[in-house]
Amino acid sequence: MLLPEEPRVSRLLFIPVVLALVVLGACRSVEPREKGRAVRVRLEDGVLASAQEGERHALLIGISAYTDPAWNGLRYAAKDADDLGRVLADPARGGFRSVTVLTRPEQTTRTSVLAALQALEARPWRPQDTVVVYVSGHGSLARDVRGELQRYLVTSDTRYRDVAGTGLDMATLEQSLERLGSRRRVLVLATCHSGTGKSLLPPEVRDELAHTKASFLPQPLEAASRASLVLSASDWGEAAREDDALANDIYTHFLIQALDGSGDRNRDGAVSATEAHDWARRNTWAYTEGRQRPSAQILEVGADPVLLSGSLQRPGQPEVFSYSARLEGFTLKVDGHDAGELPGGVVVPEGRRKLELRKGGQVLWEDTVALRSGERRELEAFLRPMADGPKRTVTLGGGVLGFLDGQSREQVLPASAQAGVGLGW
Repeated sequence: MLLPEEPRVSRLLFIPVVLALVVLGACRSVEPREKGRAVRVRLEDGVLASAQEGERHALLIGISAYTDPAWNGLRYAAKDADDLGRVLADPARGGFRSVTVLTRPEQTTRTSVLAALQALEARPWRPQDTVVVYVSGHGSLARDVRGELQRYLVTSDTRYRDVAGTGLDMATLEQSLERLGSRRRVLVLATCHSGTGKSLLPPEVRDELAHTKASFLPQPLEAASRASLVLSASDWGEAAREDDALANDIYTHFLIQALDGSGDRNRDGAVSATEAHDWARRNTWAYTEGRQRPSAQILEVGADPVLLSGSLQRPGQPEVFSYSARLEGFTLKVDGHDAGELPGGVVVPEGRRKLELRKGGQVLWEDTVALRSGERRELEAFLRPMADGPKRTVTLGGGVLGFLDGQSREQVLPASAQAGVGLGW
């Protein structure tokens, strides 16, 4: 069990050894982490009002039909975009200033999608504006002109035998978001690149993947994106699925459900992007019986959440969260009760609470923290003092203890080897 430790006085213990003289120094230290900061928020009335400043805009792309018959048509990709668009445009829910939905075949060609992204870039963005780009459709993998394996969005006119030349590489999509002046940028990918589900791979790529043991797959977009948040319907290498009973992409169905109000975890009157994703992630995982694990990458976490639905009406209940891959699969306990599994966020009752981080039945960290209404605390900030705290050092020393003259060594004390161990905190 790992607990924060109090400073201790170094001690030196000498023990006799029958060895040659050895002097050895060793130390262990932990470097400060480069990412992750505490996000402590006390939302007063003025801050609540300012958090709603800025406009909300969305570009939603749903590609169900393809000119190349090699791509199977998707039942609900266009419907996914339409359904999400209705929620975001509804003044009582999303309240978005503009919602552009592209679903018709002529709207979802590579040229048309690029034109829509360019129009988005041309808009005069402010840092406090929110932009959502959503994509539902086929994904694929192909090697580009440099021979590197890349992820591609299959547009309505993408040719199966020329994905690299006719598809839209995800890097272009990400770079378009990066150029926007908004700091609240959300990319939602209801697609996959696994070769199953909503994905189809060219035969040469499928054959290459089937006959290699090397880890040469392209880096997941979530790991390289400059978007504030990248929300994916499935984890890297998994399939994103449609479902006839839900009449939607599974993840999108629960994302819309969250924006209808179900995702307001902390009861502040609004649904943030992370709240919506957490609701969709946990319900998708349960609905698919663990076969589909939506993922999230958050690269810019500010005091104000990215709101997708509703408006802040009151300080919310305290929240503790982590979207770090290092903590995936850990369970957070609050006052001895399971609060939720990471990654994600959980609501914690106000006041002093005992938090525990567990995995495999073992307590890996615990502490008592004070939480106030309106606070959002990153879990890794609690763990950092343990990593950045007092350094531990271990010093081993050795020598020979005895008199210099032979008569004293013979009559009083023979020479003997000695070793010392110094422990410091």
